[in-house]
Amino acid sequence: MKLFKPMTKEEAESSKSNLFDPGVYDFEVIEAEEKTSTKGNEMFAVVLQVTINDLGETAKLRDWILLDGPMAWKLREFTCDCLGMEKQYASGQLDAEDIVGRFGKVETGHSEDGRFNEVVRYVDRREKTPVVKNAEALPKEVEPDEIPV
Repeated sequence: MKLFKPMTKEEAESSKSNLFDPGVYDFEVIEAEEKTSTKGNEMFAVVLQVTINDLGETAKLRDWILLDGPMAWKLREFTCDCLGMEKQYASGQLDAEDIVGRFGKVETGHSEDGRFNEVVRYVDRREKTPVVKNAEALPKEVEPDEIPV
């Protein structure tokens, strides 16, 4: 017999979606793994910890970055423009552990079906793009003006 925690209908509905608003957010790479795609392409599977509001609340965002082929431009955008790893990129050799712990900015959106957050692009670190300061992510019972300083 498997044990589980029963949910109310409201809990089940609210757990279906962990979406946050599209926009530009700060992130830290918390996981990176070297993998092979189903089509045989080498890639990095990364998990970003995205700061989704000015209270420091975070959400995880997954992305897959191909090392070659038609989507290889994304590797350069991620490593060089966003993370500042020009020397490592120029060497043609990157390890997943070189990426973990790095910080950057990511522009996010929603998948076509509206069920998932997804990466739109990695923001160039030299770009002056403000990050989202989303007070709507606060608990409903607390008004933004009532937050103690």
